[in-house]
Amino acid sequence: MEFKLKVLLTYILTAIAAGVLILIAASIWYNAIDHTDKLFAEHSPLMSAEESLLGDSAGYREIAFTLNDQLGRVTRGNLRIPLGVDKPLPAVMILGGQHTGARAAGLISLEKQAVLCAMDYPSYPEETITPARIPALLHSLQRAAFDAVGMAFNVLDYLCTRPEVDKDRITVLGASFGVPFAVIAALDHRVRGVVLIYGAGDLEELIDWNLRRKVRFAPLRKFASHILGTLTSPFEPTAYVDRFSPRPLLMINSSLDEKIPVRCVRLLFNKANGPKELIWLDTQHVHPSNRKLIDSLTRISSDWLVRKNLL
Repeated sequence: MEFKLKVLLTYILTAIAAGVLILIAASIWYNAIDHTDKLFAEHSPLMSAEESLLGDSAGYREIAFTLNDQLGRVTRGNLRIPLGVDKPLPAVMILGGQHTGARAAGLISLEKQAVLCAMDYPSYPEETITPARIPALLHSLQRAAFDAVGMAFNVLDYLCTRPEVDKDRITVLGASFGVPFAVIAALDHRVRGVVLIYGAGDLEELIDWNLRRKVRFAPLRKFASHILGTLTSPFEPTAYVDRFSPRPLLMINSSLDEKIPVRCVRLLFNKANGPKELIWLDTQHVHPSNRKLIDSLTRISSDWLVRKNLL
């Protein structure tokens, strides 16, 4: 009996070890492949665009839009057009924080007239997490991220249909959660400039950094970060940021950012080709309620856009 138990235990441990090795090999392969074609496959032609006037405020006409593409995706967002436009203007497509979404269009005011646009992200599952639900939940999260890429392309298509937009001066501005999607959207050569606010590279390390207070057992945290990092590898900004050149790139970050380690910021910046610029601030991570910081970030971005003839 004791011999049989030892044999059974050996089989179980061998099976576990084999499973771990297969998982590691699969993650290494998935992290190494080029996901560009799959990301561009999310760019689906628009079937319709519906608009509703929200009103006029602070010199802008505000419009809510709903876009429908051939894959059945529905993209919602807000558009702000300066009043009294008599010629095409530069446009800034904003991909802000996860919970800011379309509201981001109303958070900034540039020093020169420009069309401002922002979108809502796809909804993420909010189910109770149980071991049995984890695989389906992870799949849903990754699917939502791919949808966000396609939706960003949809918004870019929509902007290019607007007569108020100068199609040679479209900038993508990504902030925080929106940075990976902004980097991918900027692979489209209709984008002439890129501004990344409080973003960085190495998503696996960023995930681990932000889990450190919630999961204090390091081996478990590293394992979870690796799995999540593998699932997010198609959206890893360091894989694409070097393709902007010769289009200009601005990064704005903080050395005191509690959510993003400096090493990850430098990793993304160093990966990019010129022309590029990195501006350091001494603030905590940006939040929609921090009006003073948002105004400061807007002023810095606006000055840079003017210097680059994008505004």
